[in-house]
Amino acid sequence: MRLLGRLTVATSVSALAGLGLVMSGATAAHAQANTCTGNNVIEQAPYSCTETREIDGITFTVTLNVDAAGRAVVDFTMEPVQQADVPISVHSYTDISSDPRQFVDGVIPAGETTAQLVVPRIECGQFDIKAEFTTPGDSAGNIAGPVVTWGEVCQVPTTTTVAPTTAASSVSPTSVSPTIPSTGPSGIIEAWRWALPMLGLAAVLILAARRRPTTG
Repeated sequence: MRLLGRLTVATSVSALAGLGLVMSGATAAHAQANTCTGNNVIEQAPYSCTETREIDGITFTVTLNVDAAGRAVVDFTMEPVQQADVPISVHSYTDISSDPRQFVDGVIPAGETTAQLVVPRIECGQFDIKAEFTTPGDSAGNIAGPVVTWGEVCQVPTTTTVAPTTAASSVSPTSVSPTIPSTGPSGIIEAWRWALPMLGLAAVLILAARRRPTTG
């Protein structure tokens, strides 16, 4: 009976331990899912993540929320409190660091520890969150940089390249030739218009020849 009791207790302890491992594993997985991913993973909005990083002795925690319409809200928290404004910024790119792009800058005011930045409609690509060193490309200020796409807008090319078209036309020299009157009533009238000046000239020449004095 004692052996059976010991086996029962051992089995119960093992079961509880196994359950504890499963729960701790689930908690770790949940925490990892909430950690902001980098540019090796493409996330589809709605998307949320949280990241913490220490920069120059200040611990920054950011929470990013992107809704299905592409609106991004970033909440900044820092500690300890600072006696001067602390720069913060978010940079939204198409693809990774490509145009078009949006930069939204702000500060955590002196004496405070929180601030919020909002991008009404992010680009389809990397979303960098920075503090202290907010110049584009300065990795010293990076806190998080997930790649987030949203809706149908991000499923089509953002830019369309149209090949230039040239309309080249060559005009060959043309020669002007006299117009030949057409036949028919209108053609006859046109023919008389051409003939009358010539007939008139011929009549003048005939009259002049007749008036010339004869010599014996």
